[in-house]
Amino acid sequence: MMLDKKLKIGVVFGGPSGEYDVSCVSANTIVGALLDAGYENVFPIGIAKDGRWYGPVAREDVEHFDAAGYADRELIFPQYPGGVMRNAKTFAEIGQIDVAFPIIHGSYGEDGHLQAFFDMCRIPYVGAGMMGSMVGMDKVFMRDILKAYAIPQTDYVAVRRYDFENDTEAVLDQIEDALVYPMFVKPSCLGSSVGISKVENRDALREGLAGAARYDSKLIVETGVNAREIPLDDPETMGIFCSAAPLGLTDDDPIVGKTGTIGIPEFGTGFTRQMLVDTQPKGFDILVRLSGFSHGTDVWLGNAKDLIMSGTATVNQTVGCRDDIMLYLISRGMDAKLSFKIMESVRKGKVKRGGFQDGWVETMQEHGVPEWYITSLSKIAYLFPKAHAVAYVMMAFRIAWFKVHEPLAFYSAYFYRRSQKDSFDADMMTRGLDYTRRKINELRNKPTLTAKEEDLLVTLEAVYEFNLRGFEFAPMSLYESDATKFLIRDGKLLPPFVAISGLGESAAWNLVACRAGGREFVSVEELSAACPKVSQTHLEQLRAMGALGEMPDSSQMSLF
Repeated sequence: MMLDKKLKIGVVFGGPSGEYDVSCVSANTIVGALLDAGYENVFPIGIAKDGRWYGPVAREDVEHFDAAGYADRELIFPQYPGGVMRNAKTFAEIGQIDVAFPIIHGSYGEDGHLQAFFDMCRIPYVGAGMMGSMVGMDKVFMRDILKAYAIPQTDYVAVRRYDFENDTEAVLDQIEDALVYPMFVKPSCLGSSVGISKVENRDALREGLAGAARYDSKLIVETGVNAREIPLDDPETMGIFCSAAPLGLTDDDPIVGKTGTIGIPEFGTGFTRQMLVDTQPKGFDILVRLSGFSHGTDVWLGNAKDLIMSGTATVNQTVGCRDDIMLYLISRGMDAKLSFKIMESVRKGKVKRGGFQDGWVETMQEHGVPEWYITSLSKIAYLFPKAHAVAYVMMAFRIAWFKVHEPLAFYSAYFYRRSQKDSFDADMMTRGLDYTRRKINELRNKPTLTAKEEDLLVTLEAVYEFNLRGFEFAPMSLYESDATKFLIRDGKLLPPFVAISGLGESAAWNLVACRAGGREFVSVEELSAACPKVSQTHLEQLRAMGALGEMPDSSQMSLF
């Protein structure tokens, strides 16, 4: 879609927030980027700390905006219907903006206030709407919503400034009972820059709460999680990208295959697992290049794969990500600007569609770039950025670490995600190794699969591997199973209620609510009456899964 470069864009920044200075710096960057992109009518509007609006702010004044120098440019903004600005002193019309770009950080800018104002005045604006901004800004409210919908998150405690100031030690006790250090203390309704502190002990916690309370009456304390503690050079984790041996399995199983990456993002599909078999990666850097192969278009098949398998080039010599081209050409002594231009043309597919520009091939040849490399570049339709590949592989490697070292935690999380996609059928998945093997082979032998069957096959492969490693599912239990999470119990995984095909979250949470307070049921009849969202079909499924144990159907007693 072509954007109108003549749009008058009102970049609104500053504001009566604790993050005034941060907003000005951000606005300076955005105004510069808009001008560089060719937008002709960028109109910076500075809001002073007292809430008065001023504009247009000169480009050079945006980063350190001071309203004292703009008394003659105070605005009345806007005049309905939308976007008309007038000078507050002369009432002269200054112009009308077509779209607002709000860059006010923290209160009044990111919390829905400004968005509601623009909505009321019918001014289009950039970013989330009023409701999304409000929920996203209030950290406690957002966390409470995530909790209500059972979305996994780190532990947290909400604190009222009044309670902290009037009973400090009791509040500290409450937090230490619920969370472990390190913790992060934040104002609930401010941005991500001001009033935030990481605390390691009680004294620091007290100081952090006092600091956050300067900015908000509602505070949040979150437990810290350091994902970086998982080493990215762990040899056993690296090993599963070449072999299933680190999982205690052999490399000759026809279902698991020659790697251990089933269920690992980026490397769990049949396509990427075969790529691992072909390349045998021994280092993190190779995994990054493989991520580039899999996300690019015309990068692996018919290109890098052929070069590697024929011995023409090693994995590290081929192009995986867009950055590889520029860095390699510079290393051959080519001009940095030309190297960048070639990279940009290749990664956008321009070379594949229209060939190299005049002189490019000759320049590469003069600098010793091999013909196979030049030919490879000419085939590429799209290249992935290396920064994205690194981020994806870091995430994948950390998940793989859990698969090797904390397998039940890994499978619990993986099966939870599959169940959220309606791709875990407890009746099918919990019957043991032999049944799972037969079901996988049955599906693989079908000429075509439905989308549902393809999803189930992906889950079945992970269940098969789970069983092959010696793990089992515990019988589903009316009184112990969670609504949505796979719980670790005595070395087994206890499936949740939603793992039953057709039993949705509403019914699952109804079951959990009905047993609240330790309530037990004497019959299926009583259970049905207590849980109106659980249908007769659901009850029959629960019975078939063993979740109801020996519970009789009726509450009536027979004397004969």
